Amino acid sequence: MPLNLRRLVAADTERVQSLTFPGYRHLLDLKPSVRLETCRRPIQPVGFLALEAEEPIGMVLGCVPRDEVVPGLDMPNPPELLSAYVTPKNRGKGVATRLVEHLEQCIADQGFQRVTTVYMTGPKEIEYFESLLRHRLWSPPETRMLVLRGPIELAKQTSWYKKYDHLAGYEFFRWSEISEAELAGLKASHLASPWIAPDLQPWTYDMQSMEPNSSIGIRYKGQIVGWVINHRLNDETVRFTCSFIRRDLARRARILPAYSESIRRASEAGYTRMMFTVPVQHPEMMQFAERWCAPVAPYRGESRGAFKDLASA
Repeated sequence: MPLNLRRLVAADTERVQSLTFPGYRHLLDLKPSVRLETCRRPIQPVGFLALEAEEPIGMVLGCVPRDEVVPGLDMPNPPELLSAYVTPKNRGKGVATRLVEHLEQCIADQGFQRVTTVYMTGPKEIEYFESLLRHRLWSPPETRMLVLRGPIELAKQTSWYKKYDHLAGYEFFRWSEISEAELAGLKASHLASPWIAPDLQPWTYDMQSMEPNSSIGIRYKGQIVGWVINHRLNDETVRFTCSFIRRDLARRARILPAYSESIRRASEAGYTRMMFTVPVQHPEMMQFAERWCAPVAPYRGESRGAFKDLASA
């Protein structure tokens, strides 16, 4: 039976829900949207559909940055391949390869020179996905983050939970309640003498995208010295996306009470599961996660990334 490949349209939304991850299904109406992690970066979803006898059997979904100028941000992220899926009985026929090829060409036709992708290890389908990337001559995947996932109740069983709970001079507050003056002062302090890693700077995260209950700031003797910024993944799961404390305090494990407080607040807000992400470029955070968190986490995986330069493809 002949295979039909065509551009995804908004009218397809309802019948292609199962062909991508739940976290991307809000993009299927193809309306201009935003990424959850960096909510101020506007994107335009784009996709292609494979049909057999008008029945969807595969789909590739991606996005390109929109042209809006967003104050305070650098150049927009490059286009992304978000997901590629073919129904099991139709695999091995080159359907996914053709879908990704169409997406790459569509992105190149819009003048972009690079496309990227980020994905999680774990599902056996990842083997097919990485094979697909190799076939399409993408870069070798690189590990970006350690990812731990499990019930919040297990996190409460770690040896560090509620340790150092009553430290003199420390105060926790909702990050959403930080004043403009405080945030401006934090930026000015960093610009005068950099002390925050680029990927941990809190002003790169949009307030509206954060989970409001468990995203907290840390004041020590009246100064903001750290934060734990989280995002809601679904009704059950909260992701611990970005955590930081001033280096002199980090050496004394003063981030631990903040983790405990954030976990407590997430639990009280009704979340029963959590995901903890640690960038590999922060070895001390990796050591902490491997030693004190991984042993109680039912799932341990990686976030990986790859790219393809379209100009040289």
